[in-house]
Amino acid sequence: MKVFSKKEFGFGLTEYLVGLIGFIAILVVPIKDGKSVGKLLIDAVKREHAAYIYTASLTNIPENLPVPKKKK
Repeated sequence: MKVFSKKEFGFGLTEYLVGLIGFIAILVVPIKDGKSVGKLLIDAVKREHAAYIYTASLTNIPENLPVPKKKK
């Protein structure tokens, strides 16, 4: 049986909250040109998605297909 002192019991919540606040601060605080890490990440995902959609819209069918000749 483990015995915890009152100071040790519940300290995990404090560590969790400090880590959570730090993580949120990293995502929200502006760093580059007034943009936060979260905003930069969202912009990067939007750019990559737009490039994917553009690439998916391209066709593999050539424009100048040979026209089959009619049989006489």
